[in-house]
Amino acid sequence: MLKRNLNFLDPDNQSYLILGSGFMENSHNYNFLKKRKFFWNSFETINSLKDPDFFFKKLELIGIDVPEWTLKQTGSSKYLKKKTISYGGKFVTRLGKKPHFDSDKFTYYQKFIKGKIISVQFYIFDNVINLLCICSQFHDKDNFRLEGIFLKKTTKNFKKKIELIVKKVSKAFNLKGINSLDFIVPESKINNPKLIEINSRPGLSLNLISRLYGTRSFLKKNVDFRHENYVTSIIYSQNNYNINNQSLIEMKKIKTVTFTELPISNTKIMKGDPICLVHQKFKNDRLIKKNYYDLSQDINSRLKKCN
Repeated sequence: MLKRNLNFLDPDNQSYLILGSGFMENSHNYNFLKKRKFFWNSFETINSLKDPDFFFKKLELIGIDVPEWTLKQTGSSKYLKKKTISYGGKFVTRLGKKPHFDSDKFTYYQKFIKGKIISVQFYIFDNVINLLCICSQFHDKDNFRLEGIFLKKTTKNFKKKIELIVKKVSKAFNLKGINSLDFIVPESKINNPKLIEINSRPGLSLNLISRLYGTRSFLKKNVDFRHENYVTSIIYSQNNYNINNQSLIEMKKIKTVTFTELPISNTKIMKGDPICLVHQKFKNDRLIKKNYYDLSQDINSRLKKCN
């Protein structure tokens, strides 16, 4: 998630909930907010999803397929070390590989499965579930850092299977508002998605949903499922940059994309930090990764020239 505030509309009272980066991930620390009423998931629900033992055992109890997992530390390279408070690939690593991070109550170990990661976005209102979109994710080849998502075409049978999982999981965890489920789809069993994460708050897909349905039209009952060739990417900094007005002017000269979450002038971006989000339409999803690399190089080159 970017280090800038995001505004989410609360349709119950027409007001905005302002959620800073990492806010929902660390909501267990905000005891003074627990008695507040929100349109989205309660803090009790959010915090229950951060308990790996409760989370995975409940999924198994309701018959949801998940990768093999354990709370016991293992040295096997066949496992990933993860945290339930991870986002954008942070706090996910192959055992024996960098980056290293300390273990805590959110840490667990999950067997690595070779395949593709998809995310499914849905909206729940008065017990009616609208499946909004199915996305593919792409990541840095050297680690698990999320680079972007794009809308994915799917078969009717696969969509039906996903809808059944969404209904079971939503009921079991009492989910509300906009949520998403992340799955790993094994290369060897492409019709057997395994659930790896529940995201109980809007994330990177929010812009895709808005472009598909409009800023508010998906906040209704019985919305028809849509598909368009949209992609949203996170551009990361390859160096330390001092952002100035000229930096922003240079970036905006790129007319093939739409920018959001642009940095503020007179601020500093450190190497490895997100710079901005970029949004595009695409014709061939096989070219998305190459396009991302070229665009990332272009943006970083322009910023470097201004420093």
